[in-house]
Amino acid sequence: MSRQTSLAFKVQGEYAPIRRTGFLTVATAGFSGDGGERMIKAIDAQEVTARLNGWEIFRHRCELQQITIVRGRVELQPFKSKPPPIKSWFTRLLPAVVLREVLADSAEVLTKFRGRPAEIHGLKLRIRSDGEDFEYKGRDGVLRMSRVPELQVRRIHIQVTKPRLYLREAILTPLSPESQGTLTLKGDAGLGGDRWFNARIAVDRMPLAPWLVSSLQESIAGTVSGQLTGQGSMDIQNTNSVSAALAGAGEVEIVDGRMHHLVSLDRLASLTGNESLRDVRIDRCKFHFDWKHPRLEVSDFSTESKGVFRLEGKLTVQQGQLAGQFEFGVTPPYLRWLPHARQTVFSREHDGYCWTTLRVFGDFDHPKEDLTPRLKSTLAESPLAFMGFMLRGIGDWFESAFTRDKQKSTLRPGK
Repeated sequence: MSRQTSLAFKVQGEYAPIRRTGFLTVATAGFSGDGGERMIKAIDAQEVTARLNGWEIFRHRCELQQITIVRGRVELQPFKSKPPPIKSWFTRLLPAVVLREVLADSAEVLTKFRGRPAEIHGLKLRIRSDGEDFEYKGRDGVLRMSRVPELQVRRIHIQVTKPRLYLREAILTPLSPESQGTLTLKGDAGLGGDRWFNARIAVDRMPLAPWLVSSLQESIAGTVSGQLTGQGSMDIQNTNSVSAALAGAGEVEIVDGRMHHLVSLDRLASLTGNESLRDVRIDRCKFHFDWKHPRLEVSDFSTESKGVFRLEGKLTVQQGQLAGQFEFGVTPPYLRWLPHARQTVFSREHDGYCWTTLRVFGDFDHPKEDLTPRLKSTLAESPLAFMGFMLRGIGDWFESAFTRDKQKSTLRPGK
């Protein structure tokens, strides 16, 4: 039994002592196997019970009609296609072991994505087999992986029909019951020599903040909707044309956006004397993107905070370098702090905004733009505006310094 089960999962494993619990039922403390060289690297099942199909004995087969597992753990790895092992004459005399259905009350699926752990915990899993084809259905698990917020695996359906794996559907949702967002994935991938994959992702009202770096999660809000289609090779290092190895396209829309108490916004509000800049609502933000490794093109970008600003344009990112051109519009009340700006910088007016061209360049980690130097030049031409700008900056510095000193004084007695 241990040998045949190991052959089924392509691992080296063994059952704990098996005992009969009924006429056609057996139980064991578990099965553990490792050293897998194909999709499954290691497997561990605890508190296992099985129901046999007695009629199959007459066909020289031991059919496990249903296996129930209280707790299970499987570790996956990139699939490696190998020829089937040569069976010895002795194994041909043994009855074949057939696994029809496996039910796991709580399963853990462990793998790696781009070298980092990617895990699903607490998944209620059902596996059905038909020869070498397998069907996996799971629900109510939790996905944990690097750079992605924890998500609930509401439902997942996978079929393995060699030589391809088909992800029929995976529906992920935020852990918070208050959110109505969903992320749906579909696709297929080759398991043998063909390593090509296709992927389709649809996002509907997913919260934006959890996907941002921790320093921005409390300052930026909104929900994301959109769709992405992608294809490529899972074996890039062996692909002759890397530019053709990964490609995709899609559209993204952010609604109910909000930026509040960002350091840059707070400083801008203090320097310009416009307190409304501390809390800015984003009415809409949409863009289309095309990705062909290693080049990303963002087009039809449009974002607007009605009554404050509008930004439209396109951006290209290649090998960490930025190149973008936008039209940036600001309403007249937000330019009052800078005299002559409507004549020198924001010189075009339409649709209720004063417009200027904004260029973005430099590397991704340290982007640069050409608007700030022009604003500084305009500010220098107005001594009174420059003096007010400096005084507001000094006042803001004194206020922040006083706040820090006050916080330190309140902490000193507790040392």
